[in-house]
Amino acid sequence: MSSPRKNETILWNALFEASWDGMVVLRRDGRLYRANRRYAEMLGYTREELEALHVWDLDTRFSRPEIESMLHSVDGDGVHFETQQRRKDGSLIEVELSNNGATYQGDKLIFCIVRDITARKATEERLRQSEALLKGIASQVPGVLYQYRMAPDGSRSFPYFSEGLVTLGGLSLGTMAGPEVVPLMSRILPEDADLVEAQTQHSAATMENVHVEFRFRHGDGSIRWIECRSTPQQEADGGILWTGILLDITQRKLAEERVQAMAITDGLTGITNRQELGRLAPGEDARSLAQRVDEALYRSKALGRNRVESWVAAERG
Repeated sequence: MSSPRKNETILWNALFEASWDGMVVLRRDGRLYRANRRYAEMLGYTREELEALHVWDLDTRFSRPEIESMLHSVDGDGVHFETQQRRKDGSLIEVELSNNGATYQGDKLIFCIVRDITARKATEERLRQSEALLKGIASQVPGVLYQYRMAPDGSRSFPYFSEGLVTLGGLSLGTMAGPEVVPLMSRILPEDADLVEAQTQHSAATMENVHVEFRFRHGDGSIRWIECRSTPQQEADGGILWTGILLDITQRKLAEERVQAMAITDGLTGITNRQELGRLAPGEDARSLAQRVDEALYRSKALGRNRVESWVAAERG
């Protein structure tokens, strides 16, 4: 009948060899005491070859003195870090190490779990390059590139804003960080907020693009006109992600108002164009028209006065 200690040894050996991660036991002097099959495969050595090496023969990121210091400082609490190791064929792999110190038959040994993270690191680098490319493109695009998400439970968030938000909205990107949309949405004027929400709900129901114009209170307190265009995409969890652009169209809106003002007033004298009175929409009373004309006159007053003064000066000359 096998003793409990013998059974424990058998179990330990089985687990050591069956692990999908590399496992290696180091002596305090840095020499490899034992390595499992997976670690040998990871580096392209036989286990016999590995056990003739020291850990600094494999590591390329830390010097021998640094490694010796680390070996002496490892204890039962363990240490976790990333490094780079050289395979037998000279190629390099990125590894993640979890180390714990223990004493066995009077000797201090260090038990290491070694995970190959080369593929993960390559993916992270590609992601970093993609983010840098997106940031570069976004910095050259007028307005703000953004993503707006509606989760399956109805909660909203902005996963992404380009740095154009600082100019367009007068808001820092830090202000917009977090899961809530309140800092931005609360700046849409109440008169336009319902229209924006209706467009969003319609897009969510039909997966049609959003195109809406609204007024927005800038960080400096002024009112700006914003044009929003975005395209929805259904996500795997049932949420919806809109990717779009915000443009400041304030100057265009002011130009449209000036054109409208000139259409209902004489551009030279500022007197109401009587032909426009005849185009009064059915049901629109004279008082409402007069109010509209007054607003137009106020906006175009300076332009009209300058033209009149120029005309008078020319006549006198």
